[in-house]
Amino acid sequence: MTAYYILIGIPVLLQLFLTLKNSTGQLLKVKKNNASRAVIITFFVIFFLLLIFRRQDIGIDLSNYKNMFKRVYYLSFSELLKLKTELGYLILNKVVSKIYNNFQFFMGVVAFITVLPLGILYAKESENALLSIAVFLNLTVFNMLFSGLRQSIAIALAVPIYYFTKNKKLFWFLFFAAIAFFFHKSSLVMLIIYPLYHANIRKNKLWVIFPVMFVGFIFRARIFSFLLKYIGEEYNERYGMVSNTGAYNVLVLFVLFLVYSFVMVNDNNADKDFIGLRNFMLAATCIQFFASLNSVAMRVNYYFIVFIPILISKVYNRCEGNKKNIALIGNTVMISFFFLYFFYSAYTGKDILQIFPYKAFWQKEVINYL
Repeated sequence: MTAYYILIGIPVLLQLFLTLKNSTGQLLKVKKNNASRAVIITFFVIFFLLLIFRRQDIGIDLSNYKNMFKRVYYLSFSELLKLKTELGYLILNKVVSKIYNNFQFFMGVVAFITVLPLGILYAKESENALLSIAVFLNLTVFNMLFSGLRQSIAIALAVPIYYFTKNKKLFWFLFFAAIAFFFHKSSLVMLIIYPLYHANIRKNKLWVIFPVMFVGFIFRARIFSFLLKYIGEEYNERYGMVSNTGAYNVLVLFVLFLVYSFVMVNDNNADKDFIGLRNFMLAATCIQFFASLNSVAMRVNYYFIVFIPILISKVYNRCEGNKKNIALIGNTVMISFFFLYFFYSAYTGKDILQIFPYKAFWQKEVINYL
């Protein structure tokens, strides 16, 4: 667990250092935005190092990806077209294997492709570094980046898709959405990002939205069974079972985040970007309804979940009066709680994706890395 203590400890210590008062009582001459970015960048650099140096059994899916990597090396490009796996990911395997036929190296390439966009997003958009980090660590996206290589790349592509949406570049939005689709078919859901971001959903519309959400939750099994018919034969065969997964904790958390982002913020202070991100939170909450029935819903939700830590970090600066004081206390409580909960889950949780404890590739191993 030492690696995860370093992952969290160094950014926390850096944040404390950058906010300490010097002997004259003046704050260190570091602008708040620059300090926040330094903390975020530090976190993602360490995270990147953990990903590239992890042992190949840190992430339950890596053994399958390794077998695929070895197989693709010997196939021609025409033979790749016959495989069922997404073509973009297969081509990436082929190109990297021809450069250096080593799966550990390939893991590093995927880590770079994945972490760089996320690091840029959080460094540019987060308004509270430690809060964004704390929330990010406790969302399923963090665990997925250790295990699901294909979808990790698709998730990372949500970043340029977000910026093209924000700047109303529809062509490039569709172009990158198409690229993401060739890495993971579930990314098709990102097509709703463009209209969702630009929808002007404010508090005065909640009297319609919340009742609709409640009805959707009640009839979620029927709705999900209907949607399964349109997700593709491969995914229907693999994930097309409706059952009670018991995944309600995350749903409760998302509902709390959604209420927090609506109740605490005066919509007159809410800029377009905040409203767009809050719309993503609304979508993530609705999609999470179905995670209690089938794990595929959580996979679809990753593309929206990745923006939640950004949204939550922005709430405080858009509060007024007593709500600002409440939000300040809330930020402190959330940072402390989520950091502690991360380690509590690491020691006591189910660890479905098998990322705890962390081990580097040079530590004692039972598999061949060449």
